[in-house]
Amino acid sequence: TLASYVFLFSLGGSLAGLAAMLLTQTLSTNRISMVGISIAGALVSNVVQLALSVLLVFGQGAWIIAPVFLLAGTIAGLIVGIVALYFQRNSRWLAAFAMGGCADSAAVFGKPKSDSQPPADNNLPLPIAAKPWLQRHVKSAHIFAVAAVSLVAFLLQANLCHRFAMLAVFFMLAFLNGKKIRFLFMTIMMLSIVFFHLLQPAGLVIYQFGRFPVTSAALSSGVSKGLTILGMIAVSLFAVRSDMRLPGWAGSILGRTLLYFERILEYRNRIQWKSFVESVDSMLYSLYDFDDVGEASERMNAAESEKTSLPGFFCCLGLLVISVVPIVIFTFLG
Repeated sequence: TLASYVFLFSLGGSLAGLAAMLLTQTLSTNRISMVGISIAGALVSNVVQLALSVLLVFGQGAWIIAPVFLLAGTIAGLIVGIVALYFQRNSRWLAAFAMGGCADSAAVFGKPKSDSQPPADNNLPLPIAAKPWLQRHVKSAHIFAVAAVSLVAFLLQANLCHRFAMLAVFFMLAFLNGKKIRFLFMTIMMLSIVFFHLLQPAGLVIYQFGRFPVTSAALSSGVSKGLTILGMIAVSLFAVRSDMRLPGWAGSILGRTLLYFERILEYRNRIQWKSFVESVDSMLYSLYDFDDVGEASERMNAAESEKTSLPGFFCCLGLLVISVVPIVIFTFLG
């Protein structure tokens, strides 16, 4: 969900947590263990995410969950720190990486790279026939550009009914992109955003639940903010793909990150908790050995997605019409 509030929260929290951990490690001169560094990063990350949730999504009502949120972050930081410390002391892949990377990994593992790779079928790209409809008919750069325009139009759209209609189209495109739509999660998210806005009464009282008033302005603001968040998530689901190619070094890094992320998701079911370090080592070693195959895979995927088909063109055109035309009409009629 690259365009959603989840990504913004994660990015802000991750950067702040990274800065906090680097600062803690630097100032402590190795007197604080990895567990302490992890807790410091988790606390700073949670504080930043909480502040972003107040500013961007839930409003001042979000401070209600601050104690529980910070406690959960501290516990999570403790667990992550313990796991990271254990992994640091027992990982052969990490030792190989410290010795000079993949070139020395085979020596540390005691076997050639070819023997440590996962089965060959996992290294090959999906056949084009197995890809979702949107990936087979629309080039990744084209759908990303159209999605960016549609998202701007969605955010500028003040009519809630039209926003609901656009949201339905976005979810349909996400389905065509092969993504699973978790409607229960989306519903809970929408209701929670509306609830936190209702904690700050504004406007006329529509209904009264005991001593809890439902006010018009607060309800309208909550629904609008909820639709905004769901729309951003839906756009990410159909616009962001592992074969996405954006220009420049930043685009190259993003494309490689998405490729590795997809690779990790494919491998996650192989991680065994009884041999956690060994299975994670195997996954990481596979990712490093996957570089050469990954580059070939990228070239094949790029060749397959080089052109947008006629049905894909009309799909993009229809999305632009649905997104932009109503705003133009409402602007001139208004």
